[in-house]
Amino acid sequence: MAQSAEQQEATRERRVLVHQLLLRKHPKGDIARLVGVSAQTITKDVHWLESGWKKNLHDDLEKIKLLELATLEEAENQAWTRYRATLSVNWMSMILRIQQRRAKLLGLDAERVLPGETPDSPMYFAPAGLGWGDIDLSELTPELEEEALLWGAKVKALRPGVMGEAVDVAGQAGES
Repeated sequence: MAQSAEQQEATRERRVLVHQLLLRKHPKGDIARLVGVSAQTITKDVHWLESGWKKNLHDDLEKIKLLELATLEEAENQAWTRYRATLSVNWMSMILRIQQRRAKLLGLDAERVLPGETPDSPMYFAPAGLGWGDIDLSELTPELEEEALLWGAKVKALRPGVMGEAVDVAGQAGES
């Protein structure tokens, strides 16, 4: 049985609302209560939404990213509001995790590889000016390696796979 134009518009508006509530991680039962329809109707709406998402998954990756970014923005705004009200470190931690997730989604935290680095010959870092004997390069954590990349030109690297040859960030041989 075909729906009237008014029924189609009401269904469209309900699905938009269901979509927004799903983004805010509301359980389906709560959505049904908030929207004022049966759980079965919400299940059908969710199925309809999911089938649309699956259909467009490969074609609309950018739209999906935008949707996720909007969700993250909403979450961050709420976390900031709660942080300002409570000054709780927990909310600041949540804000930082949201920001990290956003950076990862946008590819801002993509893995960086120095010139000359290979899986068999990883680079280990030390601040320029320190002799290689001043630090134990074998104990650098991935976090320290990432931080070392942020030091830019002030970083030297050691490739143990090339007989301990010291190189600068451009991959040029230097002092060890």
